[in-house]
Amino acid sequence: KQIQYVFQNPDASLNPRMRIGEAIARQVEVLDPCESGKLRRRVEMVLSEVQLDGDYFHRYPDELSGGERQRVAIARALIVDPTLLLCDEILSGLDVSVQSNVIKVLRQMVSERGVSILFISHDVAVVKELADKIGVLYRGRLLETGSKTEIFSEPYHPYTKMLLNAVPQVGRVPSEAVPEENVDRSLEVSSGCVFSQRCKYSIEGLCDRASPPMQKFGGSHYISCHLDSDGFRNVK
Repeated sequence: KQIQYVFQNPDASLNPRMRIGEAIARQVEVLDPCESGKLRRRVEMVLSEVQLDGDYFHRYPDELSGGERQRVAIARALIVDPTLLLCDEILSGLDVSVQSNVIKVLRQMVSERGVSILFISHDVAVVKELADKIGVLYRGRLLETGSKTEIFSEPYHPYTKMLLNAVPQVGRVPSEAVPEENVDRSLEVSSGCVFSQRCKYSIEGLCDRASPPMQKFGGSHYISCHLDSDGFRNVK
């Protein structure tokens, strides 16, 4: 009940045979039962929170747009008052204008409900718009963590720099593209850095053999690397 999941694909996350009101009410029936009159009011209230009116109660998923279905999925997760929402690439299939509406809904949930969101995304622009704290993952390993300001104003890890430099901007040619991964998995050493075969600063005999420590670079900023702050300044 305290941890709710919003799936990536809104087309597949809702039962096509259930009306919207039934799908949202099902969460309450299973996790937080209440009497029927109160249940209807709770469903209509949470629909209003995600900017959908009461008419949506009787509609089926195929009568809604992709953005509306995703807001229904968020409403279904929120109706049991969770403390944490897990959002897995929930904006990836939506148009930019629709993404903006969903981001607005999520921000409202954080400010009004106090719910925390663990948001997974490959879209750097969305991360910058929504996140307070950021963790950069590569092959399931955490390479860098910090506040939004720390990550976007002074990224240290080569992979983070690569991702940010590859973001398209008007009037700027990306200074460093993210190359396609061409790694010989048979040569991988499980104890070494997972990024060593793509890192231009890799130290042979160290990075490919020893797991890098998670070092503090000030504030809440941490980076997993064998280079310390002086080492990074020297290679910039």
